[in-house]
Amino acid sequence: MKSLPFSGRSAFRFGLSLVVMAALTFGVARVVVPAASKTPQTNQGPGGAKAGDVPAGFVTVPGSNAPGTPLGPPPADQLIQLVSFNKDAPPPLFGERAPWWTPEGIPRVDHITQFDGGQLQGVNCVMASGAMLARLGYGIVTSGSQMRSLLKPGHGGGTTFSELQQVVRSGWNVQFRVGAISPLMFRALLFAGAGAVVIVDYGVVPLNLRNQKSFDGDHAMYVDALRLRADGSGAEMYVMDPINRHHGDWWPAEVLERAAMDFGGGAIAAAWAFAGGIIPHGNYPPVPPAEMQPRGNQQPGHKPTDPPIAASPAPSASTEPTVDQPIGDPAPPEPPDDPGVDLGSKGSPTEGGLGIDFFLGLCVSATKPAFCPPGVPAVYPTAKAPPPTVPPLVNQGLLDLLYTDVPQPGVWRTIIGGPSDVEPTFSYWPANGSGPALEADAVLATLGGKQVWMVTVPIPQAGNFAFLASTINGGVVTATDVGAISFGN
Repeated sequence: MKSLPFSGRSAFRFGLSLVVMAALTFGVARVVVPAASKTPQTNQGPGGAKAGDVPAGFVTVPGSNAPGTPLGPPPADQLIQLVSFNKDAPPPLFGERAPWWTPEGIPRVDHITQFDGGQLQGVNCVMASGAMLARLGYGIVTSGSQMRSLLKPGHGGGTTFSELQQVVRSGWNVQFRVGAISPLMFRALLFAGAGAVVIVDYGVVPLNLRNQKSFDGDHAMYVDALRLRADGSGAEMYVMDPINRHHGDWWPAEVLERAAMDFGGGAIAAAWAFAGGIIPHGNYPPVPPAEMQPRGNQQPGHKPTDPPIAASPAPSASTEPTVDQPIGDPAPPEPPDDPGVDLGSKGSPTEGGLGIDFFLGLCVSATKPAFCPPGVPAVYPTAKAPPPTVPPLVNQGLLDLLYTDVPQPGVWRTIIGGPSDVEPTFSYWPANGSGPALEADAVLATLGGKQVWMVTVPIPQAGNFAFLASTINGGVVTATDVGAISFGN
């Protein structure tokens, strides 16, 4: 996209701050997120989006009423992978965190729901769970629907572990480990740092843990971690259920294993991976401590109210076919939206605006004229770069807004073009100036083999928000066009 002149950029308070003006002042870009369809679809599960139900294009608008340039979501065949994953780097030592994992701790990867708007979202639990495992093992940024698009055209219904392997091999040239394993081996893998996709009989899971109470079919979920319960009474696992839209939960380990073995006939059907796809170096433990090992009450069909029974037998060869059984059909119903934010279209595009040249030196002064637009001062530049001692110059062409989309409910993503050695600052704020400017981190990634910066922003609330990416180097500020995104009610 060609970089625009001053019109469509923010006004900089010389040396100290950025004045965030209202959307009327800017040339803007806009995305409207439509409400999710609630119409059931054949073999796709209720709530699946129709082929035409996609977010409106991302539009940049110069400082006039001229139409902007539509920029859609990243092409489906352009695969994203974080640059922090290096296929040639040695795996981390046991207990170390991979650089592409989330910095907060557990969960180590972002939650991915199967209900992402894809046409087969209702039967896509294996691919959505596999997308989380791909992020953990290889820094792959994808969704269940994008992974399914790498299968042969016309594939419908549930998917298998073999098809999951086919997708990650053809798309990113990586692989998972797959097998039917015992509970002790499963816990040993998690304790050593692996993540895993498991297949369960969802009907065996207690109702208070199910994300969809009425669903009781076979189902795939991602498991991120194992730990000792706070009271020392046994182990628990962090389960990220793709039926859920936003987060995972700690489950008693024996509950998950019981549901998995009910499906697997005494074994756990799983696909797993370590960071980089390789067992970590260092003091790799063969099994977790005794207090975190299975206690002998996980058996197929065993209910939480039943008394403990004998230890589980080792899996036999007869359990192997379970690792390649299609999972996800029948589909679970789509869970309701979280209260608070209804992602519906709202209003008409905010196009037009004024060039900021005129306001520099007038509307950033302490005694600004009455005709100046409203705005919220925000400290600028941020701590990433100290403010210059002289008025910054505005540069053109260094950064570019390339794509934006809503890959998951509650999240929007923007991809920025620019040099890999210049980290952009991404700022967003209520377009009417009613709140402060916030920031989101940009991470370096590859998109179709080309290096880009990727920003993922939680949708704060209903309303219109403006955003831009900028950087400062040697007293010269570079900013993209100003974008706007609308989340309606």
